[in-house]
Amino acid sequence: MLSRSFVRLSLAAGLVTAAVGLSACTSCYTKPRTQAPPPVVVAPPPVVVEAPPPVIVAPPPVVVPASPGITISPEIAVNPVRTQHVLVATVTGPNGAPMAGEKVEWMLTGDGTIVDVDGGEKVDNGYAVSRTASSGYVLDRGNADPSDDVRVGPGQTWCVITSGSEGTSNIIAYAPNIPNWDKHKAFATKNWMDVTWEWPVDATNRIGSPHTFTTRVMRYSDGTPLVGYHVNYEIIGGPSATFAGGGQSMAVKTDGSGIATATLNGSGQIGTNDVEISITQPANAQCCIPERHIISGVVRKTWVKPEINCTKSGPAVVTEGDTFDYNITCSNPSSIDARGVTVTDMLPNNVRYVSSSPMGQASGNNVTWNVGSLEAGGTRSFTVTVEATGSGRATNKATVSAENGALTHDCMAETMIEKRRTAQLAITCTCPTQVISCDPIVWNCTVTNNGDGAAEGVVVNCRLPDGLVCDGRTGTTEHFIGTLMPGESRTITSNCTASRPGTFTKTCVVSATNANTAEASCTTTVKQPSLAITKSSSRQVWKLGRPITWSITVSSNGDIAANDVMLSDMVPAGTTFKSASNGGTLQGNQVVWNLGTLGVGESRTVEMVTIANSQGTVRNTATVRAYCAPDASANAEVRVEGIPAILLECIDVDDPIEVGGTETYVIDVTNQGTAPDHNVVIVVTLPPEQEFVSAEGAGGVSHSVSGKTITFAPFGPLQPKARATYRVIVKALAEGDVRLGVKLTADSTTSGPVTETESTHQY
Repeated sequence: MLSRSFVRLSLAAGLVTAAVGLSACTSCYTKPRTQAPPPVVVAPPPVVVEAPPPVIVAPPPVVVPASPGITISPEIAVNPVRTQHVLVATVTGPNGAPMAGEKVEWMLTGDGTIVDVDGGEKVDNGYAVSRTASSGYVLDRGNADPSDDVRVGPGQTWCVITSGSEGTSNIIAYAPNIPNWDKHKAFATKNWMDVTWEWPVDATNRIGSPHTFTTRVMRYSDGTPLVGYHVNYEIIGGPSATFAGGGQSMAVKTDGSGIATATLNGSGQIGTNDVEISITQPANAQCCIPERHIISGVVRKTWVKPEINCTKSGPAVVTEGDTFDYNITCSNPSSIDARGVTVTDMLPNNVRYVSSSPMGQASGNNVTWNVGSLEAGGTRSFTVTVEATGSGRATNKATVSAENGALTHDCMAETMIEKRRTAQLAITCTCPTQVISCDPIVWNCTVTNNGDGAAEGVVVNCRLPDGLVCDGRTGTTEHFIGTLMPGESRTITSNCTASRPGTFTKTCVVSATNANTAEASCTTTVKQPSLAITKSSSRQVWKLGRPITWSITVSSNGDIAANDVMLSDMVPAGTTFKSASNGGTLQGNQVVWNLGTLGVGESRTVEMVTIANSQGTVRNTATVRAYCAPDASANAEVRVEGIPAILLECIDVDDPIEVGGTETYVIDVTNQGTAPDHNVVIVVTLPPEQEFVSAEGAGGVSHSVSGKTITFAPFGPLQPKARATYRVIVKALAEGDVRLGVKLTADSTTSGPVTETESTHQY
């Protein structure tokens, strides 16, 4: 049964915008159809992955009829094979208002199968029952994109279908409580095609440059290219632009690789062109296939020009005679490369140039870097090291320019140069003493200047032990604090993770250009929960129709308790769920237990009981998972055998009979069980008033006569639901009500023979 967090719906169900019904010409298919319905759940093919259009329009609201009746949406659609499609039915009353709690019967004919319905009352692959909702909700497909969710309103209910092969699904939604014969049924057609596609992605180009769209069409089942499919590109919005050839649209056929391309030429205007892409299957007159529209989507092409920015920083306060750094960052926040980028730093008169990184061209008080092209969203950082040569305020200006001077931007940094004072650095580090391996480890290191002078160029370097990653780095990390004024503190926070259990000590050293160094460390122990699972059955061989008991034991064998332990056990194919212990609940085709928390060394055992429905080997898999613990699985299998069940019947053909006449007794042996029976032996005992005449054994088996006893040779095997017939003819010797006795033995009669008597009146 699907929940309202519905995650099994095909993304393609929300993408189809138009469709043409498939032809009834079955000879057009390249592979034969099978009698059995396609599987409900099909793993996606390994070759290709269906890529949705970049712009997805949320499914339109279902139209509510103005009169009593039932409608279905969509009435016609196209989906790739092996995907899933959602149909929504709406039931309205005499006033046109939605009717809640109404029964809706879903009937599917043709290709495909019903996967699930609202409420989960699926009878078989072609018939299911659901009821309309009393309030609205959303079926979430389980991804981050809300536009492909299915909205269900009051008076509405849903059904999910799929098909593993090309063809047409004909769906009827029937509301039995609607008295109007013209309004109590709604019809829909679902066309399944072995087609998938890869769309162009949204792109950004420099104004005036061309852009090529590439669309690929292929088979969904095996990823082979589809040749000759029509792909139409059409500009539906944005600034002036044309396709190669000068038009607003361009029709292309897919080549031998299933690819259709079209080149768009911009006009030099900034803006976004919306290009609608449609894929159509070509008509095939020989195979009676009409032209079919498959999918439409919109791709955006944005035309932009570059931008240029810069930021500059330096220490707020330095001491005369010291060296310090100016840090310059130039950036291109646009989505297009900037060309001919240069950065020039104009140093103030009270500092002296020492060096730069990367090395720039120094001329007087100016330092210049020729960057060249700066990629979209890219940044470049530069450091200028200077010496403070005079007290007072030092104002440093940097200018970044690009596109032959068409773009410029200035940034400033000011530093106060003071007399040297004494700084005294101290550092303390804190961390959790113990965590689980999945949990983040937060290290906080606080640096304090306990001196009376500013600490300049303060840097914290941390050594990371093996197996520890902090802020995406391993080995060492560096944290630049800059200037710490007297009495000022600065805290550095690092978010770390451990790749393995163990004990980790992180050591951090703080240093400065004009102060002492100090060191601090902190240790965290990382523990790992771990689970083990075993599964077994109380017997290796079970009889058909009898309950099978499966026992599962979950153990916590890590070095810390396992939390949120969830155990799931699949109901084996060929069996039916009967019961589960310890609060296990049936969810779909599996039983789920919430085991909560298992302490170190703790175990929990549960049982599931299923009924064997068919003979053969039954395999079962259970899986356990918990927070931060690797999943663990266990398998078990048993053999299911049938049971023979013998029915013995004896009748006299003529009753009563005259003395001197003959009587024929017919003996029927029927196997009512589910397994063959062997060595069936019939022994007939005549009363004194009768005399043996002749006998005929089942299957022509021989017989022997000893006095009043007739013994037939063993017969078999007697197959399930099969019948073996014996005949014995006797002569009546005297008057009276006589009884003929029949005894049956076989391999199945281990508790004793089966007996039967037949009474005959002789006169």
